[in-house]
Amino acid sequence: MNKKYISLLLLVLMAVFLTNFLNLTVEAKPVINITTNYYNVRGKTVSDIAKSLYNDSPIIYQGNKYHGYTSWNIRWNFNWYQYPNYCQITTVKTTVNVKYTLPKLITYASLSSPIKQKWDRYYQALINHEEGHKNFGVNSAHNIEKTILNMGKRNSCQLLEKDANIIGHNVIKSTIEQEKEYDRITNHGVTQGAIFP
Repeated sequence: MNKKYISLLLLVLMAVFLTNFLNLTVEAKPVINITTNYYNVRGKTVSDIAKSLYNDSPIIYQGNKYHGYTSWNIRWNFNWYQYPNYCQITTVKTTVNVKYTLPKLITYASLSSPIKQKWDRYYQALINHEEGHKNFGVNSAHNIEKTILNMGKRNSCQLLEKDANIIGHNVIKSTIEQEKEYDRITNHGVTQGAIFP
């Protein structure tokens, strides 16, 4: 291999590296804060546990009681740069606060193995369903970051701020509708196995 060929190869490799380096975009990730509140469930038989789940659950929505609940809210902030003739977003950051409300079977240690297995299957299905709700919030935060970051320029920073906040609220509204459909399709987790017994 001659020196001329090696030099050309090095130039090509350097050009590829620089192109890839310059095209890298740093994607912000939402900050996710999770808290879990438990309500106590008791019983030594399947029937008693099922009654306790219904009677002791604090979760009431549209007149119905549910075993688990997940709420989330999103805060966002952004920075912009004011050019001579326009204003443009430079960074966006979101925070998602997730709150789970779940049952805690305080008589678990005294249960027979078959009942423990029933509970474990049910509880894992309930967790999976509620994590689905959490994911709606996290995905919504990602969408807010991406959409605001790519919203383009505006003639004034005041208009930019107003439009960015409208975008954030519209993403949340759309996500809430998708989440309602998720509950409708899964029957609030029942079709995923979140039903006891």
